[in-house]
Amino acid sequence: MSDFLTSWTRTLNEDDALLLLEEAEPGVSLEEWTERGHEVLPQPSRARRRELIRLVRDHLLDWSDDTIADTRWLTLMGRLSPGARVQLLHGRYLFDHPWILRAHAELIDPRLQASEVPLAPRDADRISSDEWVEFITQTCKPGTGPESIKKTRSVLMRNLVRLGVIAREGERGEDARVRRSTPDGRVFGWLIGHELRTRGLGEGGLSWALSQSRAAVLLRPTKAYAERCVEEAISAGLLRQSYIAGESRLLDGGA
Repeated sequence: MSDFLTSWTRTLNEDDALLLLEEAEPGVSLEEWTERGHEVLPQPSRARRRELIRLVRDHLLDWSDDTIADTRWLTLMGRLSPGARVQLLHGRYLFDHPWILRAHAELIDPRLQASEVPLAPRDADRISSDEWVEFITQTCKPGTGPESIKKTRSVLMRNLVRLGVIAREGERGEDARVRRSTPDGRVFGWLIGHELRTRGLGEGGLSWALSQSRAAVLLRPTKAYAERCVEEAISAGLLRQSYIAGESRLLDGGA
């Protein structure tokens, strides 16, 4: 991949995002929700509060005529356990993030494959601090300063931890080992449905969902675990299943 990326130095704090989502009730107007956001956020800077509100508004909420839409997303955010709620939040927020996708393609996936072959070397799953720096430096736009490089590495690694695909190690947490996450089945299923909706896809094959869907790419569960997630999502009504010529097909169960 030859396209350079801008540095990633600002991200969404999950506690702030959850505060804003707690104020997101179906039918509430954008204006009222924005006012509530300024009231509940702890940041003294109005500019920072405005930035957080914009991130949640644009990436984590659905709108209908400037009012919050009634969606399964909001229902799930209110019903899931705290841990699953955080998985869902980060899965949606990072769904199309270029740094996350590039890291998966160039670091995470190759290490997973190398570490899972028979008789793999002990450190086949390890990404060293130097490798992170090299990846960030080569991916950032030319001329990016060392502080931005350092901050981008920190933000990227923090968000990969949130997705459950790396575990940081070393004295300062600058090394990492790749891992397969174990997401809540409803989170995995919602992400598959989200992709079908946003990509304008009527359906997707089961094999695609288990290995090539954005949910599978972001979270990297084992195939067997992903199959259980799909079954749970179907039971919860997040996905529907049909068969064409004996092949299992998945359809969105609704936003």
